[in-house]
Amino acid sequence: MEAGMLQFSDTDQFLLTPLHLAATIGNVNVVRYLLRNNRCAVEAVDQQGATALHAAAERGCLEVCWVLLQNGSLSLLHTKTHDGHTPLDLSNRGNTYSGVWAGKMDNRINNSGVASAAEQLLSKYVNKPADYKPSISYGIYYWTLLLPSLSGGVVLIVATAMGEYGGVVCGLLFPLLARSTLTQYHRISSYQRFPNPVYLGTLSAGILHSLICLFYKILPNILHSSCQDPGRMSVSHGDPRYTSIADLLQHQQSPQRFCTTCELFQVDTSKHCRLCDVCVLNYDHHCLFLNRCVGRGNHRLFLLFLIAMAMSHILFVTVGGLYLKPRLWAGPVTTVIGREAWVVVLCVLNALTLLWEMWLLSEQFQMVAMGTTTYFRRVPAVALSRTERWRNVLLFLLEGRSPRPGRASTHTV
Repeated sequence: MEAGMLQFSDTDQFLLTPLHLAATIGNVNVVRYLLRNNRCAVEAVDQQGATALHAAAERGCLEVCWVLLQNGSLSLLHTKTHDGHTPLDLSNRGNTYSGVWAGKMDNRINNSGVASAAEQLLSKYVNKPADYKPSISYGIYYWTLLLPSLSGGVVLIVATAMGEYGGVVCGLLFPLLARSTLTQYHRISSYQRFPNPVYLGTLSAGILHSLICLFYKILPNILHSSCQDPGRMSVSHGDPRYTSIADLLQHQQSPQRFCTTCELFQVDTSKHCRLCDVCVLNYDHHCLFLNRCVGRGNHRLFLLFLIAMAMSHILFVTVGGLYLKPRLWAGPVTTVIGREAWVVVLCVLNALTLLWEMWLLSEQFQMVAMGTTTYFRRVPAVALSRTERWRNVLLFLLEGRSPRPGRASTHTV
């Protein structure tokens, strides 16, 4: 427009500026554009002494009124037309009309609901000082942001209180919450036109409730399980074929199968751990990092723990690498290592730990697939097919059991 002879500040025969026209039709985007870089003066008046705020208030354009008040001052609320009307007076009429700039006379449109909202906005600031500029209120923004977390928390608390009917409560209420979230617009239905944070709130709610569940319910249970009996052998687990050392010698068995500490006759794949001072069924190894034996009672949990640790290390190394990549491109490697020593050292340690975990998992899966442990390393006399090995691994991970070969059909590697 300004490329030619016309300027944004030019008026027509009624002294109407482009800002008046945009405010009249309620085009808030054009209003923002015209106010940017002072293309149009927000205080400009037309032939009747009306500002753009008069036009927006009379038409009930709530968002336009808010933008004009933000860019001007509250003195606009006290500006009167030649007839003595303020913007609030025009919004009090409860209806709108097109005016002379629309070229129609008395074309009244009943829009009392919209006019009422504009009236409430103007009434809110009419008694403020004239030089006061309204500030953005973030209350509705943060309420919308926190609503998924709060509503989800209420549903989960109610479900927990309902006991065995908690699943029914979640099944009924969470679809309603999802529907109310996924059907919202990208902007909050408010004159401030905030971007709608409900989707960010939903993501945050999922992370928040997952972390609370992880640290409050799941991890305490896992930590309790990690301290559980690894498969301690008792008298009832002893080999019933032997009641004395003489029985061992008679059956041509090693006298070492009798544990002098626990005073038990050990069964196949059991071993006495000197660190734990117990005989462990299906003994795999004594884990120094957990300070416990790994055996029948916790072998499956140990494997799941290794998988979770490996995934955590992969995530950390990946995110850490993405953090360091632009810095490595921007400057010398030595400088980056010096400034980002914390991240670099932890990435290296996590990467080395990940390599060790992958080796350990590979060895564990091989033993589980063959139905044995890393200590005894017994394999079937007949080689298992790949399908059978995968079946053993899946059964062990899902149910904690796998077929273990007997002594007669196995040999030790």
